[in-house]
Formats: sequence, structure tokens, C-alpha cells
Amino acid sequence: MEKKPSKKVIGTRKRLIPYLVLLVLSVLAVVLFVQLDRINTPPQRAVNPDTPATGGAAAKWLYSLYGHGEEDTDSFFLPFKAAVAPNGDILVSDTGNSRIVRFDSDRRYIEDITGTADGAIVLSEPLGITISSGGDIYIADRGLSKIIVLNKDLELKFFVVESIPITPVLDEAAGRLYVSAYDRINVFDLEGELITRWGTRGREDGQFDFPNGLVVDRATDVVYVSDSNNKRLQAFNTEGEHLWSVGKPVTEINEIPIEFDLPAGLAQDERGFLYLVDTFDNSVKILDARGRERAIIGDYGFADGLFNYPVGITYTGDGIFLVADRGNDRIQSIEILPPEEAMPSREIAAVTAEVVAAPIILDQPEKSNGVLRAAGLLSAAALLVIIAAYILNRGRKRKA
Repeated sequence: MEKKPSKKVIGTRKRLIPYLVLLVLSVLAVVLFVQLDRINTPPQRAVNPDTPATGGAAAKWLYSLYGHGEEDTDSFFLPFKAAVAPNGDILVSDTGNSRIVRFDSDRRYIEDITGTADGAIVLSEPLGITISSGGDIYIADRGLSKIIVLNKDLELKFFVVESIPITPVLDEAAGRLYVSAYDRINVFDLEGELITRWGTRGREDGQFDFPNGLVVDRATDVVYVSDSNNKRLQAFNTEGEHLWSVGKPVTEINEIPIEFDLPAGLAQDERGFLYLVDTFDNSVKILDARGRERAIIGDYGFADGLFNYPVGITYTGDGIFLVADRGNDRIQSIEILPPEEAMPSREIAAVTAEVVAAPIILDQPEKSNGVLRAAGLLSAAALLVIIAAYILNRGRKRKA
């Protein structure tokens, strides 16, 4: 004769049913979270040869410059920017070694530029660099707090004292030299006389906190500024009137930026597309003339074509860019092709001109990832609570 379970056993089993149901539901929630997180996670953005990037763009790594020679002092250390001279020479701002390194158009080493030819000025922390059509070299030296201008023979033409200068940009047709600095944009004439400046340190529109990249669109008279520590891109007219911003400063330490992690170097191609280096994202983001994201190039890594704390970017023509891959101590040459189906960026801007005055909020898939991760953490916490409650309940029954 089969023995029936006692009332005590039956009661215990009944008490276990709610725990088992919650346990199953928690496990299902965790599984669902993992699957949805995989679906919502953007694909890896590798920039290996002939590998497509996101948004319909494509990129091809061409070559990397690590310096010259075999000695440690021959290698770059924290390069910030590259520039191309009218004769095709490549000049690299090798910040960590306090020099500019010159290569010819075939990437053969020519010389180190450590200051003026007579030694009167010695470079300290050269950051941004640009070269005029006549071959004059404009260097923003943060350590010296100067914008230094050398002629082709490395003789000093003039210098301008400026606190923490970052990026110089020439508009020779308008006779202007724009320089981003710690908390403002300066505009000089080509002899170094100040024309105007705008900005103060802060988070409001028109204010700055370490503005890094700088582009002057001569076709539209728009000045684009990547306002690095405020995690945004700002646009102005050439007189400094604020037009619009994309992105916004974070207000809390653990707040996740929406558009940009750390916007840095900035360049523009013939079609008007902007190429913004997002340092902490290890990527180059392709934007239209209103700052809307069209594609993303790049990913973190050490192999050629990947990035590790990239900073500066220079457009050399024909879709080719020089990216200062600062953490990897190199300059990378990458061919970037915007999405084929996209109309020229300035036409996009004209079509959507009516929304310019309003802040632009870009779609952000990472937000859904954040919600999913929070759901997963809550599910895991619920699971732990169930297990703890069950153990405590067992303990009380044993004592009883």
C-alpha cells in the first residue's frame, strides 16, 4: 500500500510553489534581457581594409606612421594632429616629444622641427597645426601659450600670446586665422592682429569648455566647434553669433552622454559632411551640415585601422583623412566614403532648415540598452531575494 505524504510535507510543498514560480519568472526575465540586449547592441565598427562601417559608409585603412628610425626617440609620443603642405609634405604635431616631424609625400623622414631655425623659440607642447598655401606653418603650443607662425625656412614670422591655444584654422580668402583656446574662439588677421573673439567658460549655448576641433565652412560662413568637455558640437556664424548646438553637457558624474562621449578633432569634405573624432568612443562620426549623425567609422583596438584615444583629424582630399591615433602613438591614413545614397550634406541642411533653431536630439539606441541592463539587474536582484527568503524560511522551520 502506497504511503501518503504527511500534512507537514504537503504544507511545505505548497509553501515552495510561490518561490518556484518567482524563480522561473526571474530566470525567464534574465534570458529575455540577454537576448534583447544582443539585438539592441550596435554591430562592431571595425575599420579594417574594405570593411563596411555603420550607416552605409565604408572605410579603408591605407597606412600608419609611427615615426622614423629604430630609436625610442624616433617614435611618436602622443601625436595630436597632422597637416599637409602645398608640396605634399606631411607634418605631424608630436606633442609628447615637443616637436613637429616632417615627412615628404612618400612618407620619407625629412626633419624634426623643434622651434625656430635660430633657436629663439623652442617648442614645448605643440597641439594643432595648419599650413598656409604659401607654406607658412601655424602651430598652437599649449606649453608656451603661443600661436607660433614660421615661414618655409623655419624663421619666425610672428607669434601671438594666447592662453592654452588648441587648434588654428586658416581662412585665407577672408584673411582670417581662427584659433580655439581653453574657453573661447579667437579671430586674428593673417598678421596676428586680433579682429574679434567670442565665448567664455561655461555650459550655456555659446560658452565653451576646452573647444578642440574647429572648421570654417567657406561656402556657408558657418564655424563649427567641437566643445569637448561640454560633449557637444556648436555652430556659429563668422561673427560669433550662436546658431545651434547638438549634444549637451552632462550634469552628473554617472550621466551617460547622448550624442558624443568626448568630441575632439573636426574636419570637413567637399560635400559639406563633417567628420568628428569622438575620443572616448574610439570612432569618427560622419555628420551632415546640421550635426545629425549619418554613419560611424572605427572601433577600439591596436591593429592598423582601429583606434585608441584618437584626437585630431585632417582632410587631405579625395576622401582621405589623417587621424591622430594618440593612444597608439601613430598617425593613420584612412579613406572614408560617406553613405552612397546620401545627398550632399549642404543640400540636407537646406531641406531641413526649418528645424535648425531647435536643439537636435539624435536617436540613441544605447538608451534602450540601458533600460534592458537595468531590467536585467532588477531580475538578478529579485532572484537573490527569492533565494535568501527561501533559506531564511528553511532556517525558521528547522528551529521550530
